[in-house]
Amino acid sequence: GRRLQSLGQSSFDAWIKFYRPDENSVNSGISYYLKGSLVCWIFDMAIRARTNGERSFDDVMRVAALALGADSCSLLTFELGRDDRPEWTVVKAAWPVSRGLTVGDRQPALDLPLARAWLSNPYEPLLVGDWLQDTRLSTAARAALPDVGAAALLALMLGGKWVGLLILGWAQPRAFAERELQRLRAVAAQVAVAVNNRLLFEETQANLARQERLSAELETVAQVNAAASTLLERDRLLQEVVDLTRERFGLYHAHLYLSDEVSEMLQHAAGAGEVGRQMAAEGRPIPLLLENSVVAE
Repeated sequence: GRRLQSLGQSSFDAWIKFYRPDENSVNSGISYYLKGSLVCWIFDMAIRARTNGERSFDDVMRVAALALGADSCSLLTFELGRDDRPEWTVVKAAWPVSRGLTVGDRQPALDLPLARAWLSNPYEPLLVGDWLQDTRLSTAARAALPDVGAAALLALMLGGKWVGLLILGWAQPRAFAERELQRLRAVAAQVAVAVNNRLLFEETQANLARQERLSAELETVAQVNAAASTLLERDRLLQEVVDLTRERFGLYHAHLYLSDEVSEMLQHAAGAGEVGRQMAAEGRPIPLLLENSVVAE
């Protein structure tokens, strides 16, 4: 369908075509979720390249919030539970700095204002024209965003997947026109794509870091095995093992104890670094059954 329908057309006709698929949909149209993700990723990479990494698609979203006339904007991501629904939220961005939401804050999803409402109908913006007078809000919910007069809560969904929550705030109470509702829907769809791309990028980086750590650990094991096969003197071998373990695993301490079944003691056989060597020289045996001992336990 990519030869017959553009990304813009797919988004525009979503309610009459994308959400009403038939047996020929794959040949006559495209998913604006999938292609939108690719386009946003291209935009993000292009922005980062042209600004030497100083700007990203996140800045585009911030400008979009300003274009909507909002006085504040907060972005939260989700930690999903076993049912793949939001269980916890983490504040990823807050502009300007808010008295109610601080970057890094983590709290249960149901503790957020009007959580049950936007959880039950995530594809429609939840509008609050008067934050202080809206009877749907509890006292605690009003206190969560003390500087807000009106708000729009936009659940961010992508292909049925929960991505995050965008909270736009206005300093004064206001009425929302129908055209603003349409713009909010469009913003929610685009922000969902951008946030999902960012989360995927962070996940990829984390996986690469884990892979690098695993490679280093496997290399350490190989080096220890090599040392064990070439060093015949026990004390030199044990010292090589703790030194390699400390260095390769990035540890602050590394000590090796040998169990003496006769005396039921742990003998300090080797320790990394100057302090570790001194402790090994002093012996410092530890009873096997010593309570509240990190080593014996």
